[in-house]
Amino acid sequence: MSWATADADIATALAGVSAAKAPNLRNRETDVPAVVWALVDSGPTESASGSGAPYHSRFEFDCMALSRIAAEDLADAVVVALAGSASFVHARETSRGSDVVVRGADKTPLYVATLSMSITFGS
Repeated sequence: MSWATADADIATALAGVSAAKAPNLRNRETDVPAVVWALVDSGPTESASGSGAPYHSRFEFDCMALSRIAAEDLADAVVVALAGSASFVHARETSRGSDVVVRGADKTPLYVATLSMSITFGS
């Protein structure tokens, strides 16, 4: 499975979520709310005949906003969008955490809800 394809499938699934979206990294100048995702681990299905599709993966999604409630609402929207996407055999939330970040010269705190999602791709 191409992980470029996986990123494209995730971006397509999140198209209806009102936030800036990007794999792997958020540029400091990117507007918030924003969703950034990264692959944590992955692997093919193992069977007696070998390994192959479907491919199981774990992604983390950082849902960023200017308030805790907005970050949590964004995380909820991400879960609903991914779980409802026909691009995946399966998508479910496995854990959730939260944080508040103030960096450097920034005066406004950035609230982050981090989702760990198990996603199964068909091919």
